[in-house]
Amino acid sequence: MIFSSCQDVVPFLSEFTSPDESRRLVIGTVYVALACISIPTSVFVLSVFTKKELLTHSCYKFLTITSILDVTCLTNAALFSGLLTLLNLNPCNGHAWTFVFAYFAPMLWYTYCAASEVLSLNRMLFFVNDRLSNFLFKGKRTWLWLIYILSYPIICAQFHEDGMFYVYDPYSGLIYDGKPYHFHAITNFSKLGTVSAMYIIMVIAIFWKMHKSGSSSTLKHQINISLQTLLVAFIGDACATFYILAQSIIVGPYLGFAAQLSWIFLHLSTGLVYLIANKKVRDSFLVVNFPHILRGRKIMIFSSCQEVVPFLSEFTSPDESRRLVIGTVYVALGCISIPTSVFVLSVFIKKELLTHSCYKVLTITSILDVTCLTNAALFSGLLTLLNLNPCNGHAWTFVFAYFAPMLWYTYCAASEVLSLNRMLFFVNDRLSNFLFKGKRTWLWLIYILSYPIICAQFHEDGMFYVYDPYSGLIYDGKPYHFHAITNFSKLGTVSVMYIIMVMAIFWKMHKSGSSSTLKHQINISLQTLLVAFVGDASSSFYILVQYIIVGPYLGFAAQLAWISLHLSTGLVYLIANKKVRDSFLNLLGRLRSKTCCAKKNISALSMFSKMISTTNQSSVAIVYRI
Repeated sequence: MIFSSCQDVVPFLSEFTSPDESRRLVIGTVYVALACISIPTSVFVLSVFTKKELLTHSCYKFLTITSILDVTCLTNAALFSGLLTLLNLNPCNGHAWTFVFAYFAPMLWYTYCAASEVLSLNRMLFFVNDRLSNFLFKGKRTWLWLIYILSYPIICAQFHEDGMFYVYDPYSGLIYDGKPYHFHAITNFSKLGTVSAMYIIMVIAIFWKMHKSGSSSTLKHQINISLQTLLVAFIGDACATFYILAQSIIVGPYLGFAAQLSWIFLHLSTGLVYLIANKKVRDSFLVVNFPHILRGRKIMIFSSCQEVVPFLSEFTSPDESRRLVIGTVYVALGCISIPTSVFVLSVFIKKELLTHSCYKVLTITSILDVTCLTNAALFSGLLTLLNLNPCNGHAWTFVFAYFAPMLWYTYCAASEVLSLNRMLFFVNDRLSNFLFKGKRTWLWLIYILSYPIICAQFHEDGMFYVYDPYSGLIYDGKPYHFHAITNFSKLGTVSVMYIIMVMAIFWKMHKSGSSSTLKHQINISLQTLLVAFVGDASSSFYILVQYIIVGPYLGFAAQLAWISLHLSTGLVYLIANKKVRDSFLNLLGRLRSKTCCAKKNISALSMFSKMISTTNQSSVAIVYRI
């Protein structure tokens, strides 16, 4: 049916779900960003669990099933939900097919609940009753449990009278029950109780078994994987409880968003737990991405920094005063630049600006500004102040360093798309509309997010980067010519497109004058040109420093160039962009008015207290006379 209003579909929704475009865009962007992180993580964990030597253990068969469900749930809860939110597709504006999408959410959740229960049963019986464990889970019998796991959601659906009715609301970012389903809550809490009880019994059995027969290597391995599943179950129970409570107690505009995040976090945390705690997964991750820091199956304990980065010269020797200066400057710049970029982003996502394709791309670049500044300034500063590096045992910092070039490649792709958008606006209206009109602009996210993955394939034997706290710079572990080629090709491509844009602007103004619309487009284009110029200068300097190390503070200067690139982006728009500048001045005006009101209240309060004091003194005098 064609619904006349949203209240016909979801009459229980409160007024806070009324259209708020800025909230919708924030929610959608966060969901898609989390999907881009969580789905590859879960897929990688799944690829390890499906190895032949691990599938001889029954627990890894169930972990394979739960990992597949992690991927499908994340695709539903993060990726599809994010796209529906960004595109504002819901039953209230004619997209009745989204009911089908919402229908699969509880079905996937019921399936995951069943798999979690079977996994906890498997872990408990391994330590409690070997005979029963072998009877139920030995060999290929484990796969027979798929019958129960896949049947469970179908059985649960039968307890919903008149069928299941769920709806996804893009403005709150949550899939709501169309009517109260008590069985949904019962299922969640029964899963919570069942799984918790079995894991409690498992923990007791582990202590009893270790006390009775000691701990062999096989038992240690089983205990480790069991404790990992226990941690995942604990996080899952907490998230499921919060999700149910949020659906029942709607008290704020972002509570639905928080509830959906708890569901996403459940499956994201599963991948992260196994990535960090499971030796097989962790070693496989390091083998794929950092083959130079592994010997056999064990992580090296480095005897000196020269074993990790033999090309570093003597100026990177420990200098505590330099390290503290570098770390303090980075953290200070992070505290200034990140709020600036977040404020600029909050303006760019306003509804009236997002009608222009350039502001859609600027929204993407602003999100990347925030993430790059978090990496280059805040995290780098903390690593420097705490002196965390591979040379003193913190091999995990390789992962931090790995993300720096990936973020940079993503930013390069977004900058190229922005320059193409600006050039075509003045050069070819027809092609510009074809590529960027309406929601087509968001499709460029496919290219932007795919670009760093493609670039990583050109690094032979995986990417190898290391952060040195004493120079304050992320170095290439070995010369990557493709890194330099990418930077200079980006510099050339963006520069050429902006040169063509400037020529087209002069020609257009000479031919047809300058209307108010054209002036606005010229202004925003010149702002992006200035940002691109600063970016090209910074990236050129950064690359040169990596190949020409001539002083103790040159690495610091190079990292500052990267930070200044993203900081200057926020400052350029804060100063030159009228919408951003006016929003900032309005914010200052509101703060000033609040301060003035507070001062007036304080002065009034002091006058009132003086009056009371005078009155009290007069009363005392009268009493004394009497």
